[in-house]
Amino acid sequence: MSLRRLTPFLLAPAVAFGAPAAAQDAAMGELAVDATLEDATVYIDYEEVGKTPLEYRLPPGRYNVRVAIDGFQPFVRSVDVHEGELTEVRASLLAGPGSVEFVVQPSGATVVLDGRRVGTAPIRLSDVTRGHHEYALSAPSHELVEGEFDFEIGQNLLIVRELADVSGHFRFETDPPGASIYLDGERVGTSPVELEDVPPGIHRVRAELKGHSTVLREVDTTGGELGEFSARLDSRHATQVFSGGQPDTTWTIDGQRLGEGSSLKLALDRGTYKLRAESPGYQPVDASFITGDSGRYTWSVRLEPDGSSSGSELVERTPLYKSWVFWTAVGVAATGGGVGAAVALRPEDPAPLPSGDVVVSLP
Repeated sequence: MSLRRLTPFLLAPAVAFGAPAAAQDAAMGELAVDATLEDATVYIDYEEVGKTPLEYRLPPGRYNVRVAIDGFQPFVRSVDVHEGELTEVRASLLAGPGSVEFVVQPSGATVVLDGRRVGTAPIRLSDVTRGHHEYALSAPSHELVEGEFDFEIGQNLLIVRELADVSGHFRFETDPPGASIYLDGERVGTSPVELEDVPPGIHRVRAELKGHSTVLREVDTTGGELGEFSARLDSRHATQVFSGGQPDTTWTIDGQRLGEGSSLKLALDRGTYKLRAESPGYQPVDASFITGDSGRYTWSVRLEPDGSSSGSELVERTPLYKSWVFWTAVGVAATGGGVGAAVALRPEDPAPLPSGDVVVSLP
């Protein structure tokens, strides 16, 4: 069943045939709609056009005619209108409890009412309870449509919706806006931005804004879904520094190539990531790392030549304040300096002292 938009002249009562309109009349047909009750609402192709009794001129073709009034069952028929002919429809309206009817394009869309799947459109529900209700309409490769309505017993509600075809569409939004957006390694614009004709599949998205955290994500549109990327770029972030690579080392994080050279520095959103560092003639490094929401993290990449018995690895550099040597020296200095000796340190526990003798040279 297809939904057609009525041309503007269908929204006004018909005028009598006359000589000035003879050329137009010859290409038109006429539809007369009456019912067992006056003032019943008439719909043509699911658009409300007036009350019974009613006459309309229409181009030749097949039309869906619906006649409804509260307290009675809707009358629905498909009729053919022929050029130069009058087509009459007489609606017999029988008493009924009321209903809610969903007509959706595309046909076959799933209808969910109050969180429960009730069928596929077009569908008429005659067991809807009095009160407020919420609905959702969905179909593959189309945008989800949600709505709500209030229902009274005896009403006949008609809900006509068209779901937008979203296959190939991609939307990118960031807070704050203005971030550079990369899709599968290619810069596609500044947020907010929308794309069309993006092929279905698993896509890697990156959002970058100076002074804010970089966000990396995967978005799956394999089933033809709308591609959506929405992210908050935080001004409070941690900095990751990787060094020790070769001049031609390529740096990839979560499958996204982020740089080339002996080092890489970037700010990442809080989370766990997978790093790959590779250079021709060397064994690649594949390792996971964690970043917090503040501070500076430094890492060394040790690339071993191909064929080496030792594998390449990622090593976190230990800041001085985490070293047992530093803490030993601090303890001696505090003891020897007396009251007033203080050191500003991050509130982290020191690494444990190694076993065996400890030799400290004092000045």
